[in-house]
Amino acid sequence: MSAEPQKFFIGVVDFFAILMPGALVTYVLLGIPDIADHLGTMPVRFTTEWWVVVAFCSYLIGHLLYQIGAWVVDAMDKWLRGRERGLLISEKYRRGLLAIRALQETSMKESSHRDVVNAYQWCRDRITLEHPEAMALVRQYEADSKFFRSLFVGLIGIFVLGVFQGWMTVDLIILAVGAVFAFVRYVNQRSKSMIQAFSLILTARSMNAQDR
Repeated sequence: MSAEPQKFFIGVVDFFAILMPGALVTYVLLGIPDIADHLGTMPVRFTTEWWVVVAFCSYLIGHLLYQIGAWVVDAMDKWLRGRERGLLISEKYRRGLLAIRALQETSMKESSHRDVVNAYQWCRDRITLEHPEAMALVRQYEADSKFFRSLFVGLIGIFVLGVFQGWMTVDLIILAVGAVFAFVRYVNQRSKSMIQAFSLILTARSMNAQDR
């Protein structure tokens, strides 16, 4: 059976964006006495059954963090896009986006669905269909961005929990700084994934034009 890298990277996205942030929050929750006391039915620590329960909780909580992160990004989308361009990628992103939108408009001018697919999704779809092996480059950045998005939500949740639990100020400051860092890295990696997708499409088009 031949290996399929594009399917492998789907697993990578799940691992970084769901399991790792979920495991972090699960670890913190299991360390809080009030919560641990309510888990009297938990198996003995470090047994096979205990690891199964921890893995399940990590996966479930990870999906919750992932979905909350998606909702937050959707709600802040207009605000976020403006900061992405102004702080992190500026003119390079704008030029790439304008070029891709022009190509998309030309390619889909006869389609009634051209307003449904945004420029980035259009690039991803074309790369997946025409150059699936190159999609791994985009997915690397996507995996990082989704990891930091879920981590941001998880750290905010832990911060709020810490406030109610009366944690030390130093711990809360560390969590706040970590959340800010995670958010900035999310925006940065998300932008890089878009630029990489734009670049692949524009390069492929340039090469096709030269071959004619």
